[in-house]
Amino acid sequence: MNPRFRHWLKNLAIKTGSIKLLRKVRDTIAPPARVDYQLLERTGEVPVPTSVTMEVTLACNLHCTMCFQNDYRDRGIAKELGTDGLLQVVGRFPPDIRFAYFLGGEVFLRKGFPRLLEAVDAQGIETFITTNGTRIGPEDWAALNRARHLTGLGFSLDGVGAVHDAIRGHDTYDAIIPNVRRALATQRVYISFVMMESNFRQIPEFAKTMTDLGIKEIGFVHEMYCLAHDVEETRRRLGWTEQDEIMMTVKKTDWKPDSARELFESLAVMPSLEHRLGFVAAFEPPLPAETLPALYDGTIRSTTRLFCRELTNLYLDPSGNVVHCGFLRRKFGNVLEQPIEAIWNSEPIREFRKTLLDGNLLPVCRRCCKLSVWPDGSASLPSQEATTETPVLVMPERLVKARPGGEGVRAREESRAGRP
Repeated sequence: MNPRFRHWLKNLAIKTGSIKLLRKVRDTIAPPARVDYQLLERTGEVPVPTSVTMEVTLACNLHCTMCFQNDYRDRGIAKELGTDGLLQVVGRFPPDIRFAYFLGGEVFLRKGFPRLLEAVDAQGIETFITTNGTRIGPEDWAALNRARHLTGLGFSLDGVGAVHDAIRGHDTYDAIIPNVRRALATQRVYISFVMMESNFRQIPEFAKTMTDLGIKEIGFVHEMYCLAHDVEETRRRLGWTEQDEIMMTVKKTDWKPDSARELFESLAVMPSLEHRLGFVAAFEPPLPAETLPALYDGTIRSTTRLFCRELTNLYLDPSGNVVHCGFLRRKFGNVLEQPIEAIWNSEPIREFRKTLLDGNLLPVCRRCCKLSVWPDGSASLPSQEATTETPVLVMPERLVKARPGGEGVRAREESRAGRP
């Protein structure tokens, strides 16, 4: 296919929302390597991935109340590669990589980020960028408009006006909205809303405000955190002792049961809100609705057979290290010292994967955005693993009917996030 026509077709698909259909056609013609899940369980081996998440920096200009990186930044950020070093990392991407997801910290605090975007774009790799939306400069806008394979910008907004500012910082809402408007003129824009006890009651107003701006896609993220004993038990199981090898928001208590029930009632009317306002909602993690009570009361690992979507994705930190994800940060190798293919199925990372799956993931994983039901479609644990615990929460039946899968409209590579 003529390259100019290919780029025109892809941009048209992004603007019209048919990019997922175009990807299905592409994957039918040139399918990515399929994962043998039985082999993965038995040996920890996974085919070289087709997607990469790249942290370009962990620096950030905000101190959001729920951010799992706050303590790390408060202690002082470890030395990161400069832009030239990250360009070398990009140059060592496996040829299988089709999609790159850029995140931080705050991506646009990385001096030289336009060069990184251009280097990935030159390889024909589709990209998606997540940002807090407060620090996009003139050079960044120019690079975004030049990128031929950019599939969208994801902005993090957690409320309207003062509700958002209480979470992300004074006057941040008014700083972000003009950039959202500017992005809408040339880009596909995705908005991410983290549902917390402090903001979930504003969901209807938030959706109305976003759709009035012209937003068509809103992702609702279940709050990600763990409790202190989850971290302690995870360290014990993995034998990890370094402070920054586990980076997760630690709370003292779970959601109040009454708050969770009220949230479920709000989600039960989401389909009618979507229809009335003309947007599409996606949810993270993309779990069946009937499993959400166990997500909120902390029993999901004992009631549902789980899978981690980062098992099939390459995740790189700002120093070029291969880590499992943004939360479990043991360094399995550096791509400037070893080929990614050699690190990817090395013995240490294979043993980690087996440990992860043997325990139906880890205690710190119980509220993670990367959770999903085991890929064979089985949401229930085998009977010998089932628990006698009774969840304290109940999902409204109309929500189970309205949201049977909860996958939303985002393509798989964008649904890994988060997080913003």
